[in-house]
Amino acid sequence: MIVESTYSRFVADMQAGLVCGVTTEDGQRFPIKPVERNRSWDMENYDFGDLLDPLHSDFLGLQSLRASTFHRRPDRAYVCRLSGTTYLFVKRFDVRGHHDDDDDARFYIYVRCADGIWESADNLLLSYEWLIILADNALANRQRIEVQQTARCRLPSRTVRTPGSVQGATVIRLNQAIYARHNGGGHGSEKRPHVRRSHTRRLRSGRTIPVRASSIRGGSRAGSYVVKK
Repeated sequence: MIVESTYSRFVADMQAGLVCGVTTEDGQRFPIKPVERNRSWDMENYDFGDLLDPLHSDFLGLQSLRASTFHRRPDRAYVCRLSGTTYLFVKRFDVRGHHDDDDDARFYIYVRCADGIWESADNLLLSYEWLIILADNALANRQRIEVQQTARCRLPSRTVRTPGSVQGATVIRLNQAIYARHNGGGHGSEKRPHVRRSHTRRLRSGRTIPVRASSIRGGSRAGSYVVKK
């Protein structure tokens, strides 16, 4: 069967036991607990591409951030690319078995590593929670975005709570008319062609993630370098 979106590929990997946690002491991978793997993953999911990347020329920006609406239901998953690396942000309510089981939202972060394995990266929550808020608000205030719904995606297997398919990804794009008016109205200028060089990002677990070089608005490729802290 065909897996047709980044999110459905993640769900298939979760079902197959290919999503891992990482120890904080030595960065060793370990299998995700069955209670997490067997939760329902058939939820609304949105692919923002590069729009949540603050370093990208098409970043939605703080203009979309009005009020904190991230506590709104329903459960949602947000796929995005940050400096070329794929991340998945998950927002859940009513997480049974949680040590503080209440009606508030729970957030989970997963990152797709260079070897294709998804790793839990909840240690990045303090750094990226504001992007989840930004994504929620972009959907609540859609003046700057366009949405394109895709068909349900089939999965190669199933768990107790996830059916043989999941909701198709809703692809998020900039509203080009609003974006052009924004760039031409004195609130900013269009980015010049340039290159975002390749580099490596070190997670708190100690694992490094390679970030590919990318061309912004037709800029030419460049070599790689390592960011040292």
